[in-house]
Amino acid sequence: LNLFPEFKNSEFNLWTDDPIPYMVFSDFCRFLIDHIKNNPNAKYDALLQRAIDFISKLYESDSKDLKDLALSGIFESLAKDLSTKILADLMSSEAAKAFKSFFK
Repeated sequence: LNLFPEFKNSEFNLWTDDPIPYMVFSDFCRFLIDHIKNNPNAKYDALLQRAIDFISKLYESDSKDLKDLALSGIFESLAKDLSTKILADLMSSEAAKAFKSFFK
């Protein structure tokens, strides 16, 4: 949460104590979807680039748990909204390939 104060201080962050990672990331995805929908140039802003860099690193981690978190906690949540397809263009190639698979 500290990496994204915009999310931490938003109405989308419902967690104050002892956050559950999958639930926090679900809320984070709702925050990103809202950001994309309400900012026509979101694809080019620093917040989205930080988020994509973070998500790509999670997915490319050597840790199976972190990779699973990226897949089921982030990619799956983001793919529920077609407006997030633009994110694949910003991700690393490995993460983008996995993310795009959720749209098929």
